[in-house]
Amino acid sequence: MKRSSISALAMLSMLLFSSLLVSSFTVTPSKAVDYTKVGVKVGDWAYYNFDSNFTAVFPAGTTNVNMTITNIDRSNVSARFVYYYSNGTTSATIGLEGNITSGQYNTTAPVLGWFLLVPNLAENDPVYSGAPYKINSTGMMVSGGMARVYAYINITVSGNNQVGYFDQATGINDAFNAFGPFGIGHYYFAWRLNSTSLWSPPSYKVGVKMGDTAHYSYYQNTTGYAGFTKANLTITKIDRGNVTTSFVTYNSTKHNTIIPWGNVSSGIGSTFPFPWFLIAANLTKNDPLWLNSFAWINDTSTMVAGGLARVLDHTNVTFPGASVDIYWDQVTGIVVRLNVLISNTHYSWNLTSTSLWSAPDYTKVGVKVGDWGYYSVRQEAGGIDTGVRNANITVRSVDRGNVTLTVKQFFANGTIESLTFWGNVSSGAGSMGPFFAWYLIAANLGMDDPLSPATPVWINGTASVTIFGESRACNYFTQGGIYFYWDQATGITTKANLTGLGGPSNFIRWNMTSTSLWSPAPTIDQPSAISYTVGSTGQSITWHPSSNVPCNYTITKNGTKVTSANWNGGSISYNVDGLAIGAYAYACTVNDTIGRHATSSVTVTVIAAPPHPPPGLPVFVIIVVGGIAVVIVVAAALVVLRRRRM
Repeated sequence: MKRSSISALAMLSMLLFSSLLVSSFTVTPSKAVDYTKVGVKVGDWAYYNFDSNFTAVFPAGTTNVNMTITNIDRSNVSARFVYYYSNGTTSATIGLEGNITSGQYNTTAPVLGWFLLVPNLAENDPVYSGAPYKINSTGMMVSGGMARVYAYINITVSGNNQVGYFDQATGINDAFNAFGPFGIGHYYFAWRLNSTSLWSPPSYKVGVKMGDTAHYSYYQNTTGYAGFTKANLTITKIDRGNVTTSFVTYNSTKHNTIIPWGNVSSGIGSTFPFPWFLIAANLTKNDPLWLNSFAWINDTSTMVAGGLARVLDHTNVTFPGASVDIYWDQVTGIVVRLNVLISNTHYSWNLTSTSLWSAPDYTKVGVKVGDWGYYSVRQEAGGIDTGVRNANITVRSVDRGNVTLTVKQFFANGTIESLTFWGNVSSGAGSMGPFFAWYLIAANLGMDDPLSPATPVWINGTASVTIFGESRACNYFTQGGIYFYWDQATGITTKANLTGLGGPSNFIRWNMTSTSLWSPAPTIDQPSAISYTVGSTGQSITWHPSSNVPCNYTITKNGTKVTSANWNGGSISYNVDGLAIGAYAYACTVNDTIGRHATSSVTVTVIAAPPHPPPGLPVFVIIVVGGIAVVIVVAAALVVLRRRRM
């Protein structure tokens, strides 16, 4: 970094953070004031830093004051005060009491009204019920380690000026200044809230460790500027809240190293402010950047930083001739983005990568050449139907992260429009720019992963979506009337809605109806062979096939089609009565919507019937006659045998 650049940045730092107290803010107006309501309770305390030359009331060497609420009776409040001196001693307890509704207090100075008012005062509200003094304005300031909404009073009487800031929610004093002649020469006294039991400041912890690195790109629009283009920040030492870094800046020919250090609790360091590089971890909205600072976190938001969607703390400051935006990663406190505009000079820092978190793998393409997805489509532009009814996406080429797609649009009038798009799933660049993500993103992304490393859009979450009867894990992004779902394993879009894109009456809706990328091929069982006597009835074959995307079936006999019909995924039966004697080979083939099939063959055998008796004779007569004949034959045989023996 050039010396002139360092000086300019340092001057900017001091200008920026000395102006934060008067930066713009939005304060919600309070409700109607209830002058009977006390915003504190017994035991609440407030501890103040103190400075004064008014020794008639405040002894010399007074450094701090502590107020504790001791009693509350409706709107009558009692408190005890203790002064702390630079020599380590304290005063005796001083008791004060007063009524916050009427403003009537005992006469012991300082009056309790300097420390407590009713809560929820807003601009133009009387300080007390019916009092002539009113709240001048409201705003925000850091008080007791927290950014708080205050009610501001500025009163001048006989050359004596009193300025007070009171916490709007509780009525407790945030800061007070009084000065003027007062008949005894010029005096002043001032105190500022250091800490209180009424709210808790954040914990200022270091969110990085030694060896952590962060890498930045740098831009400056000054004509003829030949300074650095990138910078690396490395954490080299941590001692409680004290952090030392090595900051290396690069241009095309050389690099320069500086050693910034600072404390994340106090903000004090070699660079002012040190929070330019690092703040405490886990701060959130209205937390000061460091303890008792005048600067605080304006808001938080989720943005892509270092290739990952991260929750960022944000401070925005505008003042005459300058505007500054700074973003810090909430979990680690590391700076991720800095934009500074001074007059017509623009400085910009952006985190490109870091060791503090890992970006997803954008090199993996989840589709291959020939893969396709078929969609039902509805499109309107300006309220007029474009006529598109279906679309088919086919992968034509894959070269590392570069993918070419053919998109065919089928119109209701029968015409077909073929378009070719290409893009890179790693960078998001392509013939459609970031809109390539309408069709395809990298495979296996998850929640908070950006669609590509540089895109400002990221995965909001992952949901289980049933497509053709199969449950698929789908990444999704939703915002207003726009949503996209991508199959997580392949990255292909499964459904999309772009309502209001380019106009309030525009919409594009896609829903996948089939794809070659998933759903198992159909299956079919193998029924047992059938054999029946010719002439029998009630003979049939039943198959039990299955598919997530059933389409139709065909049955053949000895290779010749005998029937075909649509198939809804249920069982299929076919009657085989009336066949002549012989053997037959029946086959059933089921097809799914993706063009895959399964076949099962069954043999049907028809046999002849047994011989029948002559017509007219009952069966039992045939049996009797046959039996008599057998007896005669046996008797004759016995006679012949007997004669031979004789």
